[in-house]
Amino acid sequence: MVVEVQRQLFVLVGVCLCGFIALPLLSSWRSKVIESTRSVIRERAAVKDRVDKLEQRVEQVNPAIDFASMKTSCDRYRNALFQEAYRFVEATPAGVRFESLKVETIAGELHFKVVANAQSAAEGRRFVEAAGKGRNVMASNQSAVRQSQTLGQDGVVFDYLKKVKVAK
Repeated sequence: MVVEVQRQLFVLVGVCLCGFIALPLLSSWRSKVIESTRSVIRERAAVKDRVDKLEQRVEQVNPAIDFASMKTSCDRYRNALFQEAYRFVEATPAGVRFESLKVETIAGELHFKVVANAQSAAEGRRFVEAAGKGRNVMASNQSAVRQSQTLGQDGVVFDYLKKVKVAK
């Protein structure tokens, strides 16, 4: 029994000794874990701040696209193009026929390039006068008037160019 008590006392002393040796190591390990956790939390906060600043910068750099106003602007531009084309065709007298008609849009301008046949020079002039009218006409020119081989003695062939500003 004494031996048993001595053995239990020896085990108890051993456990206490191990505890005294391990306690500072565990305390040191705990301190390192706490410091490491704090460091990770600080880094996370710094990264979050950088991300927030970058998101604000992206919002500043990328202009907001207002699709509704863009659609309205495109619709207005499209309507202006069709109105000008309609006016141009409506200005054509009965005695004038187009050999070729080329319509281009360039930088907000509408260009009509026509090679036309007219039954007479007077019909050709009437077309040029009527086609040259309208809002925002930048140029209206008739050129290269020549006699038509197909329309007889009074018939003429002429080139015509009209430029109209339809957008800002």
